[in-house]
Amino acid sequence: MHIYFCLRRDACSKKGGDSLKVDRYVDGLARIGVSSSVFNSPSELPDKPEIGGVVHIFNTQVPFENLRYFKWAKKNNFHLIFSTIHHSHYYTDKYHCDGFLKKIIGLSLLTYIQALAKELIVYRTLDNISSFLFSPNNINKKLIDESRYVLPLSLQEKEHLENDFDIVVKKGDFGIIQNGITYDACHLNPCRDREIDVLVVGRVEPRKNQVKLAKILSMTDYKVVFVGAENDNHARYFDSFVDTVNAGKNLSYVGKKDYDELQEIYLNAKVSLSNSYFEVVSQVDLEAVTLGCKPIVSEGSAIFDYFQGDVLSLHPDCTTSDVLLQLQNAFSSAYAPSLKDSYYLSWAQVVDKLSKIYARCIPFS
Repeated sequence: MHIYFCLRRDACSKKGGDSLKVDRYVDGLARIGVSSSVFNSPSELPDKPEIGGVVHIFNTQVPFENLRYFKWAKKNNFHLIFSTIHHSHYYTDKYHCDGFLKKIIGLSLLTYIQALAKELIVYRTLDNISSFLFSPNNINKKLIDESRYVLPLSLQEKEHLENDFDIVVKKGDFGIIQNGITYDACHLNPCRDREIDVLVVGRVEPRKNQVKLAKILSMTDYKVVFVGAENDNHARYFDSFVDTVNAGKNLSYVGKKDYDELQEIYLNAKVSLSNSYFEVVSQVDLEAVTLGCKPIVSEGSAIFDYFQGDVLSLHPDCTTSDVLLQLQNAFSSAYAPSLKDSYYLSWAQVVDKLSKIYARCIPFS
């Protein structure tokens, strides 16, 4: 069996949850003797693929590319597996609601036009043009319906899929493939003095809401650290963020950090704060709670069934008083969030689950 991982075209230049997951999948599968290849464009796929392959696609956000991957899979008699990584339309619509054009023609049509313009102007190709005969929602419904397995990250994401696309994901054709836990909790030292009060981790961009958080937190006495790379597509926002941090005596920005450095920062922080407009299952939230840094998560996520009991959260449109109240609640000794055992898996265990799903997929007769 050979696994064809099929990603968006900018997955190499703009690393995200999908590409980082695939990096771990490829390494983990290689350790158990399963071969795989990663493709960033349908045009890269081979004319004569290996017999016994499985095509694994990602993201409901790139339907026009995924449709071509699907057609290639069907042509070569391969099963399709779809890791949807789907953001709730309710929250994405709220994020994109501003702007004259969006109000006049609607977000769905504007998104379609922007994708088509990117196809012609940025990528300068006609390869995917036939996909634009269909709407994004209809493509995603078709992909979900015709996939051998649909693999959301959580039960809540499955609910978002069913609500947003007006479908029912069949019980026997889906499985939860959660995000793995990067860090080992054995590093925890309950007596350790955590010097950082509030930690905000994530790529610096409007969706993550760092400027808003920096302005609010600069009015407090908390020691606050921001971690994350600049998003090159939002240079003006990044400049505004840096100016806001520099103006706050209690704020600092340390840029992008590797896994070992980030682990040390989590271990030195008390509370991890997220106010993203939308997420699915944030790796930041999982890593924080694993290392004893108490999370406040975004309500625009699909992570809530990962936790035992309640986890503190903030709506993307929350007020200053909302943020300050949830921080006060997070610092309480009564707040001790933890993950369910069934969601507390290493990446090796996640890959093992995934490999068993692949093993059920044989070439069509």
